[in-house]
Amino acid sequence: MTAATMKAMAYASYGGVEKLEQVELPLPKVSPGMVRIKVKAAGVNPVDWVVMAGYLDSILTIHFPVV
Repeated sequence: MTAATMKAMAYASYGGVEKLEQVELPLPKVSPGMVRIKVKAAGVNPVDWVVMAGYLDSILTIHFPVV
């Protein structure tokens, strides 16, 4: 990972944990009056698994890949 990228987890289609893959993305732009923080660890909300499985497809518009 270089200084200009960040690691993220993403999925390109509905499914289970087997669909997750680690990707490198450009660092987000920081607008005036905002800050960017370095995250050492992150968690997953239970609703994220429901969205990833496609159960909320009828009420949410999903654009793949999802980060």
